[in-house]
Amino acid sequence: MPIAKAVASGYNPSMRRWALVLIPILLVLVLGMAVSDRSRDHSLDLVRQRGTLRVGMDASFPPFEVVNAVGELEGLDVDLARLLAREMDLNLDIANIAFDGLYEALSCGEVDLLLSALPYDPLRTGDVRYSAPYFTDGLQWLYRVDSWAADPDAFEGEVLAEAGSEAARLARQNWPRARVTEVLSEQDVVLQLTEGAEAGIVTRVSACSFGLPHDGIAFGPLISEVPYSVVARAGDTAVAEAVADALDEVMASDDYRAAVVYWLGEGCWREPR
Repeated sequence: MPIAKAVASGYNPSMRRWALVLIPILLVLVLGMAVSDRSRDHSLDLVRQRGTLRVGMDASFPPFEVVNAVGELEGLDVDLARLLAREMDLNLDIANIAFDGLYEALSCGEVDLLLSALPYDPLRTGDVRYSAPYFTDGLQWLYRVDSWAADPDAFEGEVLAEAGSEAARLARQNWPRARVTEVLSEQDVVLQLTEGAEAGIVTRVSACSFGLPHDGIAFGPLISEVPYSVVARAGDTAVAEAVADALDEVMASDDYRAAVVYWLGEGCWREPR
């Protein structure tokens, strides 16, 4: 640019150089503020403003959740939801939702959490966050205390399992030297153990519901583990963290122990081996 025109227009080469430096910096700051605003998580604020924790569950899985004879929800998950809401100083609203619609209800914002004996699913972790387990189910090895069947890996006798079950399949797969006998139900497994059979496999929840361990029947190791967790939306970090803190407090409480013992029995309060 000719000097005369530069002077006339107020052109200043040093100002141009500063503009080239400052404009990218300003753009970065503005974009950073916009991203920060978008990423700010207000999920817990919204729940606290509402004053109510909305929990979804499918009340068709006793003893975790079921509708009783007078139309009320009850079960371990119902009690846990109440304890969590109390720990978080919130009211509680439980929505009874068919199992197939639970995750959609969470995604659409109809509920804040799912609490319905839900196992960890690695295929869903892009959309939801799972808490630490509040209960571990799975296939439970049972044995007579007066037998040699305490260690399933060393046992070569008869193992009882429900006909056509995962327990029967795993027993044949894991212990080919054992003799797997299939019976009509898990209750038949326990009945025959009571009558003198040496070993059997049922779900941990079933074992506890039958009042085990008792009558000379003991718990061995879990053959498989199915941890149940509380589920929040992946983006609701503040809600998920608040629930995790509340869950730690609740699980250490006498109230939660009393709920587990009431719904599942003393045997299920103990940590699985």
